[in-house]
Amino acid sequence: MVQARVASTSVGGAPTGDRTTISDSQKGTGPALVSASDAVLAGKDTLLLLDQIGNIVSVNRMTGDRAELPNPGKGELSHALIEGLSRSEAGVLYTHGLFLNAMIAIDSLTGERVIYSK
Repeated sequence: MVQARVASTSVGGAPTGDRTTISDSQKGTGPALVSASDAVLAGKDTLLLLDQIGNIVSVNRMTGDRAELPNPGKGELSHALIEGLSRSEAGVLYTHGLFLNAMIAIDSLTGERVIYSK
């Protein structure tokens, strides 16, 4: 399996468009990144990525280290296929459960998932 790469693009000052690798198989430790589909900032040094199979991976922007956010969901939420990711100022993540036809709220620290709106 080919691991995806997370990169940042220069936009401050005189933007150059140069890309800098934040995390990949050569930079950082943790689970391999698989085709990230969405990303949100979660603090100064943390990026949260949603991968193609609904896992949320925390990436330290300084070290490249990766950690999968736990998914202690129960019942239909334990294996819900999700798409899209947004984050509130309070740190709650929101996503859409594809086959549940519901909005799901996710605690960004514990990974606990609850149906927010159906």
